[in-house]
Amino acid sequence: MTFEPENDLMEQDPNEAKDRSMRGGEDPTTTETINEEREEKDLENELEDIRQLDAAIVGMTENVLVCKEHLEKVSNTAKQTDVLLERWSALFSQMQHTQALLLDDRWQGAKQDEVDEAREQAEVAAATRVREAVMAKEAGRIKEAGKIKEAGRVKEAGRTGEALASRSAVVQGKRKRPDVPSPPTMEKPKDPSSKTGGTSKIPAIRSLRPPSIQVRQTMGLNARKKR
Repeated sequence: MTFEPENDLMEQDPNEAKDRSMRGGEDPTTTETINEEREEKDLENELEDIRQLDAAIVGMTENVLVCKEHLEKVSNTAKQTDVLLERWSALFSQMQHTQALLLDDRWQGAKQDEVDEAREQAEVAAATRVREAVMAKEAGRIKEAGKIKEAGRVKEAGRTGEALASRSAVVQGKRKRPDVPSPPTMEKPKDPSSKTGGTSKIPAIRSLRPPSIQVRQTMGLNARKKR
């Protein structure tokens, strides 16, 4: 009689199979299932934390918007208060002015005020015209003085140019002075006692005029060379 393994396992007692699995170790399928359940639980916890954080952020955003609305209301109220304060200040100033006029014995009414104001404006306009005329006259005087000064500067520049030109001409004339020619020589009569039997040249008599500066310098150089 032969036994098939599958039929043999099916005919065994379930409790015996459970004991055998406990003795042999845990089932791999069961371990994977437990790990998946743990991961799923962790993910659910993280999702819950994210939802709570999102709700907190939404609440903060709503609070910020409410604060913004309150600040806008405060700003509008401050602007309205500023306008009312300006109006009250204007009314108070007008009241003080009216009270001062009513208590002033010299006040002669609104028409006299208009006349006085027109007279003051005319005086201011006249003073402005006088000041403009004085300024124009002063500007013309300054301009004329500038022209005179410029003419003097041009004249002085012309004089300086003429002086430089004359000085340059003098310097160039000194540089172009011709050299003093050497004194002419004259032939000496033939001496019959001379062995050469020729004529000798002797210098001519020099002029009594004193030599020029260039000649004196040349003579000094020759004397130094001889030494």
